[in-house]
Amino acid sequence: MALSASKKSILLWLLLPLIGLLALWFLFRRGPAPTINRILSRYGIPSLTRKYWIAISAFETNFWTSRVFRDSNNLFNIIMPAKYGLPALKYGEGQTIFSSTEESVVALAEHVLKPFNYPRVPASLGDLVSYMKTKGFYTASEALYQTGARSAFDKLYG
Repeated sequence: MALSASKKSILLWLLLPLIGLLALWFLFRRGPAPTINRILSRYGIPSLTRKYWIAISAFETNFWTSRVFRDSNNLFNIIMPAKYGLPALKYGEGQTIFSSTEESVVALAEHVLKPFNYPRVPASLGDLVSYMKTKGFYTASEALYQTGARSAFDKLYG
């Protein structure tokens, strides 16, 4: 049974908002990934390593939906020493509050990657996560962090 022209028109009008919502979901899911990519590129971080850091950010912030992220623009849940004069959240683990997501990426590059000699080209995401653990980047179990970072990477990059 073929649909009449008016029924097709109604169906189209019902599908348009759904298509729009799906497009917004896709853009939201990517979140600040382009910002992270652009800024880390300026610091000479290779493409695959930038993808690793984007996946780590997604994992750390529950794909950029966590309260900590929303209240602090902190893409990596960084806790910077008070000597930098940046405010900290009064809840959570006292993550640093950044004025923008851009400032958060710059802080990662200048106050984490560079001084702690992070590898520019880790052999794998797993190697990067292991190195992060040795530098005290996170306190969760390494197995949990490995699983979370890998899952975020797979969701973002298939």
